[in-house]
Amino acid sequence: YTLSLHYALPILAFYESPRRIGETLGAMAAAFGADRPAAVALELTKKFERVMRGSLSDLGAQTGQTRKLEAV
Repeated sequence: YTLSLHYALPILAFYESPRRIGETLGAMAAAFGADRPAAVALELTKKFERVMRGSLSDLGAQTGQTRKLEAV
């Protein structure tokens, strides 16, 4: 099942706890490929909404300090 996700082309959306976002991005990089383009949206519908874009491996490195934020 995980191997087949590597070849999935459509847009996929996952909701994750900020405490697990780094670990989840690492698992996604393993399943989908570290170079797969992705985006992480933080604090949606709030005053300080933020969207980070990059490869899964880059985003995993960037989101290690987002423990207290809502992430999508």
